[in-house]
Amino acid sequence: HITFGGYLPTFLHDELLRVFHQVDSIVRGEGEFTLLELAEKLKSGKSLEDIPGLTFRKGENLIINPPRSLIHPLDELSFPARDTLPFLLKYQDYASICSSRGCYGKCTFCSIHSFYGRSKGPKWRARSASDVVDEMEKLAQNYNLTKFAFPDDNFIGPGRKGKLRAMEIAKEILKRGLKVRFSILARATDVDPALFAFLKAAGMGTIFVGFESGVDRALKTFAKMATVEDNKKAARIIKNLGLKCYPGFMMFDPYTTLDEVKANLEFTAFLESGGEFIEIDDLFNSLQPFVGTPIYYRLKEEDRLYRKPSSLLPYDVLPAYKIADQRVELLREKAREFRHKMAKVNYINFEKLFRDVPSLAKN
Repeated sequence: HITFGGYLPTFLHDELLRVFHQVDSIVRGEGEFTLLELAEKLKSGKSLEDIPGLTFRKGENLIINPPRSLIHPLDELSFPARDTLPFLLKYQDYASICSSRGCYGKCTFCSIHSFYGRSKGPKWRARSASDVVDEMEKLAQNYNLTKFAFPDDNFIGPGRKGKLRAMEIAKEILKRGLKVRFSILARATDVDPALFAFLKAAGMGTIFVGFESGVDRALKTFAKMATVEDNKKAARIIKNLGLKCYPGFMMFDPYTTLDEVKANLEFTAFLESGGEFIEIDDLFNSLQPFVGTPIYYRLKEEDRLYRKPSSLLPYDVLPAYKIADQRVELLREKAREFRHKMAKVNYINFEKLFRDVPSLAKN
C-alpha cells in the first residue's frame, strides 16, 4: 500500500490519485494519527472509510473521508525518533526541534495557513516550555549536542501568549544551566527588544525574519500585516542586539514596478548596512505561487498563470507568471544572471540596467 502526505498531496489529493494509479491513498493535513490508523486498518484488513483525514481509492471510486482535527495539545505527541541523527551529525553539528505548529499570519504566498486551515482547531499550537527543553536536554545528554534549530513556521506565536511561551523556554534553558545555541523563525512584528535580548541570553544566535519587501504595496499584496517601517524597526533591534539574521525577501512579484525595484534595492542596502548582522542570500528572489495559496488562486482567476511542459504530470505544480510591467520582467530575466551570494548590490551596475530596460521593452 503506497500513501502520500504533506502539503502538496493535501491540496491535490484527488488529482494525484487520479493521475498516479500506483498510489493507494493520501494522508491529508497532520499525519501522525491518520497514518497510524491506516497502518492498523491495513494490518487487520478492516475498511478505511472511518479514518479521518484520508483520501483513498476504492475500486474505480475515490473516497474522501472528513478532515481530522488538528492535534492539540502538542505535548500529547512523543518525542520524534532519532535513529537517523547519528548519520546526520556526520554532515551537520545541530539537531532540529519543532516546538510549535502553524502560524497566526495569513500571508498570501504561504501554504501554511491553507494547510492547517483545512482542519478544525487553533492554527498555531505550541508545546509547553518544559516539554521543549526536556527534548533539548535529552539530545544534549545522548548526543553531546549544543546546537539546535527550531524550524517552526512561527516560533514566537500570537500576541502576549506567544511571547510569554518564548520567554518561558528561555527561562527553562537558563534554569537548567544548558549551554546551547539555537536559531528560530519569526515575523518582523514579533521582534521585541526585551524578548529577543532574553532569548539571546539563553543561546539564540540566529533568526530568520520574513521581511519579504521594502515596498508597502507589496506587503499589502502579501497580507503581511506589517509595514516597511515595521521591517526597519525589527532590523534595527536585530542589529543593536548583534544577532545574525537571514531575511525572507522577494525582489519581484507579479505586480512589481520599476520604482518598486529601486525601493527594494534601497531597502536591501539598509538591511545589509552596519556590518554582517543581516545577509540576504538571494537578492533576486521572486514570489512563487504555490498550489493551495491565496496568491495562486488570485493569479489563476486573473488568468496570469502559465504551465511549463512536464513529462510526469498533465499540469505543473509550480506554475509561472509574467510580471505585468514588461520592463520589470526584462529586468528579472537579466537579474537571473546574478543569483545567490554573488548577488550583492555593489557588484551590479544597476544604473546601466535601469537605463537599458526601458529601451529593451520598446523593442
